[in-house]
Formats: sequence, C-alpha cells, structure tokens
Amino acid sequence: MFFLFSLFLISACQREKITEIVDDGIPPRQPAGLKILYAFDGEIDLQWQANREEGIAGYNIYRTVNNSGNFSKIDFTNEIFYTDDHLEYDSLYTYKITAVDIFDRESKPSDTVSAKPVNRFYPLRIWSLKVNARNWSGTPAIVLRWIPNRETDIAYYEIYRSAQENFTPEDSMLVNTVKGFTFIDSTDLKILTKYYYRIIAVDKGGLKSKPGNIDSDIILDKPGPVFPPDNSNTGYFTNFKFVTSAYPANYKIVVKSSPVGEVIHEINIQSGLISDTLSVPVGSFVFEVYKTYYWQVHSFTKNLDEPNSISRQVSFTIIPDL
Repeated sequence: MFFLFSLFLISACQREKITEIVDDGIPPRQPAGLKILYAFDGEIDLQWQANREEGIAGYNIYRTVNNSGNFSKIDFTNEIFYTDDHLEYDSLYTYKITAVDIFDRESKPSDTVSAKPVNRFYPLRIWSLKVNARNWSGTPAIVLRWIPNRETDIAYYEIYRSAQENFTPEDSMLVNTVKGFTFIDSTDLKILTKYYYRIIAVDKGGLKSKPGNIDSDIILDKPGPVFPPDNSNTGYFTNFKFVTSAYPANYKIVVKSSPVGEVIHEINIQSGLISDTLSVPVGSFVFEVYKTYYWQVHSFTKNLDEPNSISRQVSFTIIPDL
C-alpha cells in the first residue's frame, strides 16, 4: 500500500511540473512538405508538415499572383492546412509559408507551390429553399430563403416562378437574379393563387447548377374581425368572431394591451371554414374593466411561426353591465 501511495505522490508532482520554454534566439526551422491538395473553381487548398520544435505559434501564408515576384502575407494560421478562396480562375497563384514561434521569430520560407484554380465543376443544387407568403400591410409579397452554396465562386442565383407544380425552369419564368440568399417577390402576384419557386446557382464562369427543390405558398386574403367590433364598448363576452380567409388555413387571435404593445393573450385555431364567420372561445383569460384592448387575426398556411396574412387591428373596451 505504501508503494502505491508513493507512486501516486510522484505522479502528482510530475503532473504539476511545468516545462518552461526558453527563448534560445534561434528561429524555427524552415517548414517542409508544402503542397496543393485542391485547385478548382476559384479555390486553392494547401497542406504542409508540422514543425516539431516546441513553442511553434503557427504559420504565415504568403502569396504572389501571376509570377509578379512580390509576395504578400495574406494570413496566419495555427493549423497545417489553409484554404484560399474567392480567386480568379485564370490567374496563377504561388505560395510559400514560414513558421513563427511564441517569441515572434520567423523561419526561412518554405519551397513554393503554384496552381490555377480553373473553373471545372458545376455548382451544387439547392435543396433548402423555403417560401412564405405575406399579406401583412402594404403590397402582398412572397419571401424566399435558402442556404447559400458552400462554393466560393458563386456569382448569383436565378429565381424562377410558376403557377404550375413540378415545373421546369424556362427563361420566361425568370423573376430575378440575386447575389444574396434571400429574395422578396412582389411582382404581379395575385391573392389566392399558389406560386411555385425554384432556384439555380450560377458561378463566375457561367456554369449553372441543376434546378433546386420546389417550394410554394399562396397569398391569403385577410381575415375580418367581427366581434368585438372596432372602437366598441362591450361587457364581458365569451367568444371572438371573425370571417375566415377564402382558403383553408390555421389562425391565431392576438390580443394586446396597446396598439404596439406586447401580446398578452393568444388563441390558436384550426379550421376548414372558407369565407365564413368563425366563433372562438376566449378561454380562461380575464379582461380588466374599463381597459382598452387591441386584437387582430393572423392566418397561417405552413406553421405558426410566420403569418401568411394579418387582419386589421381593432380595439374594444370592457364596460361592465353593458
């Protein structure tokens, strides 16, 4: 037992011992093994062997373009690989690296490597398109969102729209081109018409992806609040009433204590009624007397996170014994 305890103490002391790296005034060794792993579509990937000396902080990356001879530092990394992107297809890029230690001493440069990141592969197809219609205030619109391609040489995205399901994009269906990964379409849209969208990614060399996934939505007409009516005084009541949209949807009644205040009560409703008056129980919420409330109805075609249409906002005041 004493022997095991002694070993434990010795091991613990060894773990607590800290080896201090002393500056010997000598720069790190020249890095070795620099090579190009990938050079296509405006991207060059480099890799090299790690320096074995203690106290290596990382590596400086130097680059020159088209044999200009003037190397410029473009980055620093503590990895043994590096990706240089957003490059021109037809330019020749030459690289060298140096090792840097924790005392900021820099090694001699490595051997150089060169490559042209030519345009070779078509962009990846987009599978993440999500479409949400909005008839809130102002002009009705449809919002498109997608995850941008991982390729760094994407020039823009082509947005295609059709009223037909499972359509194949054609020039006549092109709505717009965008460089980002969101788009709001408000051109020649009609209420209660279902629109289908697809996106094609285009790189700087003009290569196009296959059309992405199809997503769709329909812009609903706005629900119509009926009871309590706007600017009304009313006694306690048990049901809200509103006219539904002309297309099956889910709804949410939203109650506020001021026109722009926080929501203080919500009621979610599932209904198949079309352009009909729907009566919805207030539930357990208790209204305060002589207080004015503001309510409106949101409609949903997909989920309860983002409304499709929003009714006008109306107000009422609770007056007892009315």
